[in-house]
Amino acid sequence: MIFNPTEHTIDLGEVGFWHSKQPFRVHLEASSLVELIGHAESIFRVYELMLIERPGDVWDYVGVIIKAVPSAVADRVKYVREKALPPYGDNHPWPEGRIPFTVFDKLFFWSFYDTAPEDEAWLSYRDTPPMRAFAQQLLTMVSAAQCRLDRNDGLFRYVVTRFRSGEHPYGYLERRIAIEKGREYSPNCPTHTTAFYKKLDELLCDPDLASVAYRADGDYHVLRMMAAEQRRRADRTGHSAGHAMHLSALVNHKISNEAWDSEIRFFEEGLAHGDLFIEGGGLGGENLKSLVEKHHCLPGRYILSTKDEGCIKGFDIESGDGWVLYRKRFLDGGRRGLERIESRRHSSLGPVLNFGGQGTTVFDYDKTVMVVGEEVASPVRAALAIVMVEWQQHGGDPVLIVLGGDIRPFEMVGCLYLLQPAVCQEQNESNTSAGWLRAVLQQMSPWIDIIIALDAPLWAAQVLADRVSSSNEPWSPWVVTSSCVEQLQADLVIEGNLAKSLVEAHLRAQMMRPQIL
Repeated sequence: MIFNPTEHTIDLGEVGFWHSKQPFRVHLEASSLVELIGHAESIFRVYELMLIERPGDVWDYVGVIIKAVPSAVADRVKYVREKALPPYGDNHPWPEGRIPFTVFDKLFFWSFYDTAPEDEAWLSYRDTPPMRAFAQQLLTMVSAAQCRLDRNDGLFRYVVTRFRSGEHPYGYLERRIAIEKGREYSPNCPTHTTAFYKKLDELLCDPDLASVAYRADGDYHVLRMMAAEQRRRADRTGHSAGHAMHLSALVNHKISNEAWDSEIRFFEEGLAHGDLFIEGGGLGGENLKSLVEKHHCLPGRYILSTKDEGCIKGFDIESGDGWVLYRKRFLDGGRRGLERIESRRHSSLGPVLNFGGQGTTVFDYDKTVMVVGEEVASPVRAALAIVMVEWQQHGGDPVLIVLGGDIRPFEMVGCLYLLQPAVCQEQNESNTSAGWLRAVLQQMSPWIDIIIALDAPLWAAQVLADRVSSSNEPWSPWVVTSSCVEQLQADLVIEGNLAKSLVEAHLRAQMMRPQIL
C-alpha cells in the first residue's frame, strides 16, 4: 500500500453496549489542504496558508468520510448536515458522505458516568499518538509549502514578507474575515498560449512603459504578471505601487489588490491610458481598431492582442502563436508616458516643473537630485528655492545639494535639504569632495529618477554620471543640465537665461495642475 500523508483511516472496531455493538470506522482526508497549497502556489490564498502555524490549525482543512458508524452517530451527522443546508438553494456545502472534521469532532462529548460508548471511543482516540502524528505530518507539508513561496517571484516574496512583518493589510482583521477576504476572486484557468504570456512578459519589462491598460473577460495570469512587474519596479525604486507603474483593467474576472498590496484600477466602463494596451478578448464592446482610429484611444507604445485586428494607422504589426503585436511607429518615451497618465494619479502637488515640450515634466513623486554649482547666480538660486520649498511642503523629497556659493536664497524660504561639503567634511572618510558626494547620494537618494545639475563642477558631473550608469534598471535617470558637460550626458539642456527658464518651467507646471473653480 502506498503511504499518503494526507489520509488517515480510523477503525475503532465494534462500539456500543454489549447487546447492540456497531462498527465505527471513518477515513480522514486533507484534500482541502492540498487545494490550499496549490492555490497559494498561484499566489491565491497565500495569507491563509501562512496563518497555519500549529498542528491544531490543520484540522480546519481535514474532512471525515463516513465508512460505518453507530446509528447514534449517524443520527448526529444527519442532524448537522440538515442544519448546514443553506435556506435557499439545493447545493449542500459538504459532499454526500463527508463532513468537516471540526464539525464531526464537536458531535462527541464527555458526560461523566453517562458518557455514551461511541463518545468514549472517539474522544479516547482523538488525542492519541497516531492522531498527533497525522496532524504533524500535515503541518510539515504546510511548512514546506510556506518555505517554497518566497523562492518564487518578487510578488510572492513581498506578500510573504509583509505577512511575517505584521504589515499585511489583513493583519488586523479577525482571522475568519481575513480568510474570507483572501478567498475573493478565485483564479481562472489560463486563457492564452504560452507564447502570448512570454511576449507579454517581454513587453512589461520595457523601461519606458509607464502604464498598462487591460481589456478582456479577465485572465488571472495576465493580472498577476501586471502586478508582479509593478511590484518589481516598486521594490527596486522605493516608489509606491501606483507610481512605479500605473495599471488599469476593464474585466469581469478581477483580483484582490489587498491580497497582493498591488494597485490595479478596475473600471466598470471606459479605461485609463496605457502605453501598453492588452486586448484579451471576451468582453465585447467597441472593436480595437475603431477605439484607436476613431475614438483616439491611442496607446503610447504597444497593443498586444489575441487576434489580428487589421491594419491600425500608425502601428507596425508582427505576430506569433496566439498573439498579435502592434508597435507604434513613433514610440512615446518614459517621461511622455508619465504625462499621459498623470490625470489618473493621486498626488498632493502633481507637476513641479515643465521645461516646454512633451516629456519634459518633473512630478512631485519623482525622486530627484538637484545639484547647484558654486557658479550659479543668486537669481537662479532664488527661482529654484521657490520651486523647492513648494515641492517639499507638499510632501516631496527632492535632495538639494549646494556646492558652495550664496545659500541665503534657500535659507530665506526654508528649504528642508541644504547640503554643503564644508559642513559634512568630517564625516567623509576619503576626505574628497567626490567621495562625500557619493556618500550623500547613497544615503539620501538610494534611487534617482531625475538629476538636475546646474553648473555642476566636473568632479560632481563625473559622480552623477557614474550613478546614472549604475542605475538603469528598471529605468535610467532623466538628466537635465544647464550646459553641455562631456562627463554627464543630458537628456535636456536648459538654454538661455537660467533664472527665467526655471520661473517659466514652474509656471507651466502650475498651469498643468487641476484648477479649482
